Amino acid sequence: MGRTDVRVSEPISDLLYCISNSMRRSMLGSLVEYNELSFSELKRHCGLASKYDTTGTFTHHVSELMRVGALARTGGVYRVTEMGKRMYRIVRLLEHQSRFLREVEEKGGEKTMVKKDELVLKSASKEDSPMVAELIASYYYEQASRDYEVPKEYFEYRRRSIDFTLGITGRNLVYIAEEKDKAVGVCWWSIIEKENSVGGVDKEAFLEHLYVRPGHDIEGISEQLMKSTLQILLDEERITILNVWYDMDEPLKESFYAKFDMRQPENLKLLMYVAQWARPSWPPKKMK
Repeated sequence: MGRTDVRVSEPISDLLYCISNSMRRSMLGSLVEYNELSFSELKRHCGLASKYDTTGTFTHHVSELMRVGALARTGGVYRVTEMGKRMYRIVRLLEHQSRFLREVEEKGGEKTMVKKDELVLKSASKEDSPMVAELIASYYYEQASRDYEVPKEYFEYRRRSIDFTLGITGRNLVYIAEEKDKAVGVCWWSIIEKENSVGGVDKEAFLEHLYVRPGHDIEGISEQLMKSTLQILLDEERITILNVWYDMDEPLKESFYAKFDMRQPENLKLLMYVAQWARPSWPPKKMK
């Protein structure tokens, strides 16, 4: 009673279809690690926030895995089946091979995208992770310090917690701006594929971070980063939806991002949102 198992589908195309989606791969990995999870726990371990997905879409991914017999449900708890474990081992093998090929390509190829005067834009490699972490931590620290008395430990906390090589529900694409061989800016996109209501797939890109250090041409470098990365997202990644959050207090406001509301291709959408920044418990700065 209360147990739901789904008969395994025979065609291998169904299995390949299931593991082709990054969210379903994340579900398998979470259940292999934690053995049993409720719906809300599974969603949380897959790294989903409200801005990335809806419960309806997540339910669809669960049902697809159950349809091929990769997941089973007992009451309100999900677990991975033996079929699901075998599928996960295949995923891990493919991920290992993909990572190896990507590292070989990066070592043998040119990573630089743009060279303009003293400005160089390039895709970030794994070795650039500490540099990216410092830039993003600087962004968080500067943003918080505008209104709050921020403890110095906050910068180190942010720096240690950032690793762009870890993509939970999708992939991270990160690009660096350098002047005179020093990193001055970063542009970070996260890419997620989702089934849409008509049976197709939307490939969404979320602008996680766009930051340029103070003392540099913030708007000019940011515009170069946006133009270069958007070209890659459109031509190579075939993105259909762009998502941008911006803070009303940041140097780059709606008017800056509106410049990139391209109408070609026609199915490309640019969605912009005002960021609701979480208010910390630090004391506010005293007005001078």
